[in-house]
Amino acid sequence: MSQRNRLAEMSDYSSFEEKLGFVNSFLHVLDMRAPDVARPLIEVMSGIMKKPTRRKIDTVYRDFLEWCRGLSVEDRIAISKRHKTTMGLSLDYFDTQRLEDLSRITARGILRSHDEWRFLEERVQELSGSSGHDEEIAQLNRLLSAYQGKNGSD
Repeated sequence: MSQRNRLAEMSDYSSFEEKLGFVNSFLHVLDMRAPDVARPLIEVMSGIMKKPTRRKIDTVYRDFLEWCRGLSVEDRIAISKRHKTTMGLSLDYFDTQRLEDLSRITARGILRSHDEWRFLEERVQELSGSSGHDEEIAQLNRLLSAYQGKNGSD
């Protein structure tokens, strides 16, 4: 099975247990490194688990995948190994997927939704702290501005 098919299957059909296993692994690593940050998230997860729904679990899972991008290299490697064991894919796959999605949007030259606008805005924020990305930032800002001009400011 290709990785893209595995991702589609994972997002649609992965069990609560698989996704929760990953989230719990993430929280475990976070609790060891930054307990003050982990505690509120653990409380949120406790609340979610009182009445879990597929939608809640999927949302939390996607949020945790996004938060993994900001981890230290050491923590990211540990979480990636746990994710590969639990879900069958390393976190590097999701980074590659993000870049492919970004490439498709920029090649198209127009944003179709507010979600795409947020996605590009996040990328601009991600790049703004590093050097050597001025051209990409300028291209993304042009797309963001065009969308805002057409759809009102965000």
